[in-house]
Amino acid sequence: MSSLLSPGLFTDDGREATVFHECRSAPHDAPISPEDLARGGAYAASLAWSGMIASSGRRPEISRARHRVMDAADAFIEHTAHDHPVSPAELRAAKRLSEAAVEHALQRVYH
Repeated sequence: MSSLLSPGLFTDDGREATVFHECRSAPHDAPISPEDLARGGAYAASLAWSGMIASSGRRPEISRARHRVMDAADAFIEHTAHDHPVSPAELRAAKRLSEAAVEHALQRVYH
């Protein structure tokens, strides 16, 4: 369970972090599954969360946190998908999966 000032929503040695780095280093035009895009996006959200905590020293209001971390997840997914063969349906699926994972992580922190 995440503490008040946890370093991230997901651990730096977890599956999300591993997939995030794999996606970033994948060769151009290499296929990336929606599930992997979602995991990478979730870790990008975790990095955004860590940045918010580091800059303010406290946990932000949940609506603000949700908006910022979801933006980070979506940006990672869209940027990564731009260089890889990802269909519009796969892109939407990746965003839905990432949103669900991030929302679950946020609920652990705020409730």
